[in-house]
Amino acid sequence: MASPATDSTPVAEQTVVTLLEVLTELVRETRQGRVLSITLDSHLERDVGLDSLTRAELLLRLEQALAVNLPQTALTSETPRELLRLILTSTASPGQVSEAELSYQPLGEAESAPIQADTLLDVLEWHVRAHPE
Repeated sequence: MASPATDSTPVAEQTVVTLLEVLTELVRETRQGRVLSITLDSHLERDVGLDSLTRAELLLRLEQALAVNLPQTALTSETPRELLRLILTSTASPGQVSEAELSYQPLGEAESAPIQADTLLDVLEWHVRAHPE
C-alpha cells in the first residue's frame, strides 16, 4: 500500500495528512489511546478534547514536522482547518533566524539592570530614575 504523502501528491494534501497524523498521535498520547475520528472540521476543544497546554504542544509538533513557524494566533485556532490555513501561509522555518535577530546590540547605561535592587520597590525606583519618560 502506497503512502498517502508521495512526491506526486500536492503540498497542501501532504500537509493535511501530516497535520491529521500529528494531531491523532497527540490525542492518542494524551487521552490514553482513545482516538476519535478527527477531521479538518473537528473542534479542537469540544470534539477532540485539547486544552490550551495540549494545543501548545500540538503547535510545537506541527512546527517541527512541517518546518514552519506558526504565529501566536495559532493557539486560538478552533479547528485543524484553521491551523491548516496558518500552516500554508507560514513559510519560515523555525530554525531560520533573521539578520536583525542575530545582530548584537549592547545595552546602554540607561538600559542596564537594577543589580543592587533587593525589593520590588527598589526596582520601580530604579526604573523611574533610568527611564524618566
